[in-house]
Amino acid sequence: MPSGVWIHYVIIHAGRNYVILRSGILDAKFTSAGFTFMMSSVGAGSAGTLNGALDELRIFSRALNESDARSAASSNRGVTSRTAVMSAASAVGVSILIRHGLGQRQAASGDGSLNTLLALGLLGLPATVYWGYSGMEHPFFTLVVTATLVSGLADDRRRAISPTTAVLLTIALATRPEGVLLAIWIAFFFTIGYGQLDVHWLCYVAAPIGVVATVLGLMLSLRFAYFGSFVPNTYYAKVVPNTWDRFGAGASYLGRCLLIHAPLLLVASLLYGVASKRSIAPKRPTAFLAGWISLWSVYVASVGGDHFAMFRFFMPALPAAILLIGLLWESVQPHVAPVWTPRFRGGGARRCLSPDERV
Repeated sequence: MPSGVWIHYVIIHAGRNYVILRSGILDAKFTSAGFTFMMSSVGAGSAGTLNGALDELRIFSRALNESDARSAASSNRGVTSRTAVMSAASAVGVSILIRHGLGQRQAASGDGSLNTLLALGLLGLPATVYWGYSGMEHPFFTLVVTATLVSGLADDRRRAISPTTAVLLTIALATRPEGVLLAIWIAFFFTIGYGQLDVHWLCYVAAPIGVVATVLGLMLSLRFAYFGSFVPNTYYAKVVPNTWDRFGAGASYLGRCLLIHAPLLLVASLLYGVASKRSIAPKRPTAFLAGWISLWSVYVASVGGDHFAMFRFFMPALPAAILLIGLLWESVQPHVAPVWTPRFRGGGARRCLSPDERV
């Protein structure tokens, strides 16, 4: 196989007959008494083991015809210029959403320069740089998750899930199955926020989530009818069967991710400490974003992390961390900036006095 190129293979098994198609073109036909398929043997053969990456493995509960196989190949061409542009546009879109989301909550007199720097900073994170041009669906899923979080922050002020958030949740579910985690978190957060199950909760929380749940049920039914399984077949291909090994690998993956992104966590922790000490921390927005980061981190650890480098699986949580830093700085800035902002005059600098220190 050529180096650095994704190749799509389809193996059709019907009775004792086997058909192999390579990138939609017939490669071989043969008859065999059968063989046992094991994930540990994928890529292994007389020539050695596979020296490369295996992704998007699907196992169907029925034998595809050659027309279905060719259609699958034509819709799975790997990274192309079009998919690379789409993923890059998604990464830039996440940055724009962060700037927009922080700007919506900012006071009219506030300085938006830090928000712009935070939004641009996301584009410089290793995961964004590495996977931004990957041509995979993760940047787009991150874009949808970020849009949902920004919309959810606006909804929290009204204590009602808007139709916009419900539509975004549906798109997240259609993009990746993990979108169900976002729907569960938003439903849980708004339910806890109400504190009681009354008519208002029924109309403005339960009803929108009910619509999303109905769409999810329909999608799962269609998936089961076509694939014979409710979850993607890639789940079984990527997740380590042994539970303890899986959690061990996931914890190691999560630890490396937290270490690489330690500056983000440190800044957020320091800002939250200052805001809490002054009793000015935005508690509900902080809980909303921190809760999503925690839930996603637990999920990533539970599936064993990722076999690819540069923290692809953590991309949906990174914008939430950037948003959290921006929101915490917004609450702290009026109380800290007057004290620590230097003023330069005649080549020197002096500390600005806060209103309480001025005589």
